[in-house]
Amino acid sequence: MALDPNLTLKDNSGDDVVFSKVDNLPSRPGTLRSNNSVALPDKETLYIRSQDIGKGATSARQHTLTNQHTLVDSNGLKQVGSASLSIIFPDSPEFATTVMEDMVHLLLDLVISTATFAVDSTALAQILRGES
Repeated sequence: MALDPNLTLKDNSGDDVVFSKVDNLPSRPGTLRSNNSVALPDKETLYIRSQDIGKGATSARQHTLTNQHTLVDSNGLKQVGSASLSIIFPDSPEFATTVMEDMVHLLLDLVISTATFAVDSTALAQILRGES
């Protein structure tokens, strides 16, 4: 079952952001979606890619979700920010989907406030300063 062609996601303020499917890219496997509410020359995209990795007993599926935002600064230069989540799901029966769900939840818990479900700006600022 495929994701809806128009994904409605919530930003940190709780506002809806719609990413419309642009196309499956033959030159770059995966699906590209674009936030059409961002005014040109700026742009925001959501790219979802799945691929098989490894062989035999170590085979797995790698799923990568990337949100990229391009802004043009006051000098006319493109500045690109990107946030990605990569999930490697082994083909082993020991790895149930619930194990992967817990792993993703733990990462989100690191940067999301459970009280407001918004980005924990203190934790994220510390990570962005390299305070790991």
